[in-house]
Amino acid sequence: QVQDGAIRRVTLLNIETLERQELCIDGFVVDATGDAHVAALAGAECRMGREGRNETGERSAPDKPDAIVSAASLTALTVNVGIDVPFVPPPGTPAWNPDKPANTFSPTRSVNILFQVDEGGENERNHPLLSPQALHERLVRRIYSLWDHFKKRLYPEEARTHQLIWISPILGRRESRRIVGDYTLTQTDIESGRRFHDAVAFGGFPLDFHPPSADGGYECIYYSAPLPFDIPLRCLYSRRVRNLFAAGRNISA
Repeated sequence: QVQDGAIRRVTLLNIETLERQELCIDGFVVDATGDAHVAALAGAECRMGREGRNETGERSAPDKPDAIVSAASLTALTVNVGIDVPFVPPPGTPAWNPDKPANTFSPTRSVNILFQVDEGGENERNHPLLSPQALHERLVRRIYSLWDHFKKRLYPEEARTHQLIWISPILGRRESRRIVGDYTLTQTDIESGRRFHDAVAFGGFPLDFHPPSADGGYECIYYSAPLPFDIPLRCLYSRRVRNLFAAGRNISA
């Protein structure tokens, strides 16, 4: 419930017991959902997709804004169980594109994490936020495809005793909604080393983008590896809902 431009009441639902709890808010709310769910429910201004170069001036932005977001991923675990374990891919498993990166498995390790499958983000039918269940199912098939590639083609002898034991039930979303704050941090700000008087945090990870992949293979565009950059306070709260803060990938950027 929003009153006078601020969140004043939140209803919580325990999805295991279906019990409800009402919270009265006399301070601030932090939206750390990643997908800005709280912000959307509160009527905060949000964006999703890429801004155009004419708006942001970013060198890597598209000429015009679009609805494309970064692709989603899944992770999986394999374990060396010490005995021969055959792998028969389920029906409908696509063939792995050998031109795509596939270097997340080493038969010398007893436990491996697989993650180099990306897909989704190009339209509502294949989208990490708007159609997550269908996208998760497609990426599960990509995990089977990647493991079949490791097991039978790259390491047919070394991987004989390695078994796929777990696939994440949760879709790894890289991007969806972002809360619009009093300032939107841009690629230009980060690459130029711009300093902000209200900086409250630093970032340091390289700037990259995972484009939607037609065949589910891992793709990544690296733009730059800037020095640690300022993140101003004005990017960490909603400019419309005055007691709503953002945390994580839903900040104003």
